[in-house]
Amino acid sequence: QNYGKYRRLNAFFRIVSTSKDRNVVEFISTMEGKRYPVYLFHWHPAKSQFEWRRDLDFNHSLADVLSGQYFANFLIQKARFSTHRFSRAEEERASLIYNYKPTAVQDYLPFIQAYFF
Repeated sequence: QNYGKYRRLNAFFRIVSTSKDRNVVEFISTMEGKRYPVYLFHWHPAKSQFEWRRDLDFNHSLADVLSGQYFANFLIQKARFSTHRFSRAEEERASLIYNYKPTAVQDYLPFIQAYFF
C-alpha cells in the first residue's frame, strides 16, 4: 500500500513477489531492478538448506531446498557479469570469509552460527 507513494523507487524496481506475514499482512518480498542487476529479498533463500532450529519452523522440503539453490545459482551467474576485481591477490585473500571463524549463536539469535567482522 505504501510502495506506490515512492515514484523513484517505483521507477527503479519491479515487484517480483509478495508474501504474507504471520498476521496475514501482505508485504513485498522480492524486487528486481528494471535496468540494473539489483535484487532485493525480504526473505532468505538459504534458510531451508542451512538453518535447522526446530523452533523456527523452516520448510526443509526438496522444493524449498531446490528453490534456494536456484536463487544461489541465479545470483552467482549475475555476479559473473561484474567487472569488479581485486587489484592484488593479497587484497583478495585478506577479504575472504575463510579469515573469520563462525560463532555459535543459536542460544540468542535465530541462527545456528554467524560471522562477526
